[in-house]
Parts: sequence; structure tokens; C-alpha cells
Amino acid sequence: MKRLEVSTCLAAVAAATVLSTCPAFAGGFNDFIVGGVPVQNIKELPWQVALLDAKATAPRQFCGGSIVAPQWILTAAHCVDNGLVNKDPVNVDVLAGTVFKSTGGQRVDATAILINPGWGQSAAQYDHDAALIKLKEPLSVGTAVALATADTKLEPETQIRVSGWGATSEGGPTSNQLLRVDVPVVSNETCNEEASYGGAITENMLCLGEKTGGKDSCQGDSGGPAVLMLEPPQLVGIVSWGEGCARPDLYGVYTRVSAVKDWVEATIAANK
Repeated sequence: MKRLEVSTCLAAVAAATVLSTCPAFAGGFNDFIVGGVPVQNIKELPWQVALLDAKATAPRQFCGGSIVAPQWILTAAHCVDNGLVNKDPVNVDVLAGTVFKSTGGQRVDATAILINPGWGQSAAQYDHDAALIKLKEPLSVGTAVALATADTKLEPETQIRVSGWGATSEGGPTSNQLLRVDVPVVSNETCNEEASYGGAITENMLCLGEKTGGKDSCQGDSGGPAVLMLEPPQLVGIVSWGEGCARPDLYGVYTRVSAVKDWVEATIAANK
């Protein structure tokens, strides 16, 4: 299932843009990182942003994203190509510079949404699950994260930091505070085994997680960052999809940033 917020998923079903399964209803509005710890200061992960429903009267977060330039956010295509956003920037605000999605930070309108041209063009669902959001004005808070390249080494068991405001358990409660969790890289070969995704993983995807489960991104984390914490840190993945959350053998699946890096840079350069 795509890891977006419940009502967004239901709206998207009506538009026939998601899998037949969606996040289960829970006590909170949107169903956050499983097995994680709270982020105390946004300076720990200054590239993290929340995507908010621009038309909601109270802050209503449905996906995450990463600052890749002062006026640009990288997120998942399925976060903006659904029944809530419908690829229209008027429906999205971006919140940066805070670990709390209800208070603080800088909230900025979106002015353009540009979706990776490979999205929806492949027989593999969720291939090229990437989109850029251009902001009305440059952010005065936060820091852009470097994009991973084809030379970035992502050997199995390499620890990657994932963060977001999604569900703390599958179909479980939400939190107002940003969480983070470190999860290991899983080879595409392992992720494609019959016990896992049986061939659904393409070269444009990256799998992260524990074989035994317990740590993962979840509903509401979609579009958020997966970062290799080097110096400088490198964005290696975009939270994309998975079967449930933190289940054994069913790893979290991410858009491989090195596969969309050229498109990201060319799109930003062409839309200044």
C-alpha cells in the first residue's frame, strides 16, 4: 500500500490511483515512523518538511518531503497525484523548520507541481514515484540535502535514517512530533524474493528494513526522506510504498534518488 494518509487514500481510490488495499482507520486523522524516537530539534534533520492540506482550517499533514533547494521540495508522486491534491498546487502548503506539525516553523504556499515523467508509464506500480513542488518563495528556514549519485555506496546493512509524521504502528495512532528511525539497506534481490515482493522491485526502487520487522516508515510518511548520514548527508530514498508497516520480510520500499537525480536537477534549472 502507498504510505499516505487515510482520507487521501480513500479519495484516491475513487480516482483509481492506488492499490486495492488502503491504511486501516485508526483513532487519529492520519495513520508515522514505526520503532522510532522523537526528533528534539529540527536541526538534526533540517531538510525535513511536512505537506499540509492547504484548505484545512487546522494543520492537516498528509505526506512528507525534503528540501532540495531553497524553493524546491522533493516528495513522492503519489502524494500529489491523488484525490486530495489532484496535481494542483493550490491544494498544498509546505511546513518547514519545526518538529511539530501543529506549531512553529514556516508555512509556504506551493505554486507548481512537476511529476517525474516516468510515473504511471511502467508496468511496475510505483516506479518513478517522485515529484517536485515549487514554493511561492524561498524558505528562510531549513537546509537543502544533497542528492545521492550513482556512486553512492549502498551496500546491504548500511544504516539509513528515515523520518516522518506517519503512523507509529500499522493503522495505529499518530503523533504531533517528528520521529526518526535507522533501518538497514536490503538488496533488491532479497526484496524481490517470493517471501517479500516477488519481483515487484525495479532498479529505480530501494528497500530498507529489518528481516524480522519492527522498524519501518508507515502511513503518513510518504514522500519523506531516507538519508545516508555521511558528512554531508545524502538523500538516498523517498518513502514510497510497502505491504503494511514493519512486517517481517515485507520491507519498506523507496524511490531510489540516484535514479531521479538528473531529472530533479534539470527540472529545477528549467523552472527558475
